[in-house]
Order: sequence, then structure tokens, then C-alpha cells
Amino acid sequence: MKCLGLILLLAFAANAAKLVGNTNAGGVANCNSPGQNCQGTTVGPQFTILDSWIITSVETYQNDGTNHTGAVPGPIGFINVVTGEVFSWSADPSSTDIFWVAFPNSVLQAGAYRVWSSDPASWSYNTGTGFADSDSTQHIGMAVVHGNKAPATIPEPSSLALVGAGAILMLAIRRRRRA
Repeated sequence: MKCLGLILLLAFAANAAKLVGNTNAGGVANCNSPGQNCQGTTVGPQFTILDSWIITSVETYQNDGTNHTGAVPGPIGFINVVTGEVFSWSADPSSTDIFWVAFPNSVLQAGAYRVWSSDPASWSYNTGTGFADSDSTQHIGMAVVHGNKAPATIPEPSSLALVGAGAILMLAIRRRRRA
């Protein structure tokens, strides 16, 4: 049964949708870069989901833009913009000092979220990734998030057997009544 679950998870991950992504090929800066002023900014692109999603990957770009180095990979994840609750996962060992990635395979409930980095000062941005919400708050930070809409609860095989046995019993009762 665990093997079937793993196969379903891998098949599900192969079809992941991009929930948010604001990377581009423009020049890079971050709050640690010379001459940068990050006052009045909120770090992390925001997205809203209306249903539960299984988050398959979170990727952040932490390049300093000057020396093309980043920081030691740390936790990345999301902040619920309404409650302030943080959901984070350790960066995968395959992460570099510039590309941080986590593979949470965790369910995220419907809501509004902002991508979160444990080292916001080293999080890359440029004029292509800076954007403003309806409240004109400027946001910085390059990130990509992939996931899949969470499936409805899948019944256990024993439950399916009971449903099948019940259906056969109902058919047998109907046939007897007709005879």
C-alpha cells in the first residue's frame, strides 16, 4: 500500500502547477548589496489559493548580485498573511548558497500566503521582481512555488470493499423483490 502511495505522489508531483513565480533574467540585488535600501518593503511574493494544495517545491534565489554568492541555506516556506503563522521547511541538501529549495510535500490549506525566507536580507530582487499589491506595499524576493490541488480523501481499500459488498447486496435484494 505504501508503494502505491509513493507512485501516486510521484505521478502527482510530475504534473505540479506553478502557484507563484517571479524570477527573471534582470540584474540582481538584495538588501546586503551596496547602496540598497530595503526600508518599507515586505519580502516575498504573495499568492492566494482557494482550495487545499499539496506543496511539492519551494525555491528561492539568494544571490547578492555583487559577488554572485549567497548565504548558507536555511529554512524557507510561507507566512499566512492573515494569521501571521509561518510554515517552513529546511532547505534540501542539494541547495547551494544561491539556490535554496525545499520539497515539503505538505498540504497547505486555502488562504493568502507570502513566500518566506529565513534570511530576507540575502534574498534577491530587481526591478522586474519588485511589485506592489493593491495597498501599494512594495515586495521583493525571487521565488517559485509548485504544487498540486489536494485530492478529495481517498477511501481505504477496506472501505471500498464494504461499499462494493453493500452494492452487491442491494442488487440481490432488488432482484428478489422483482421475482
